[in-house]
Amino acid sequence: MPARAPIGAEAWLCSRLLSLALTLLPAPPHTHAAQRELAAALPDGVLHPRHRFVDYQETAEGVSVQFEGPEGPASVEAALLVGCDGSQSLVREQLLGDGPPAYLGKRTWVG
Repeated sequence: MPARAPIGAEAWLCSRLLSLALTLLPAPPHTHAAQRELAAALPDGVLHPRHRFVDYQETAEGVSVQFEGPEGPASVEAALLVGCDGSQSLVREQLLGDGPPAYLGKRTWVG
């Protein structure tokens, strides 16, 4: 069984994706309040805003993920990658190569 990346690396990766949602995606004001509360519950130094996902490579130990941030490129090694980066997911695009989502003529109301 391959060695697992430290849990800190997985938390760092998830926090990077959460920070992307906090800084780039438009949302109703109540959504921002919920995101701020979740972000406030994280330990100091875990959330790194203003980082953009670039790509990932599968490794023998898990995954290596590259980001672009204000100070330049950054990367993290983790056991897994959770692509929670929205409907225009770059993670899904790289994994499946299926292009941007297509409108199917359906609507969903979320309350």
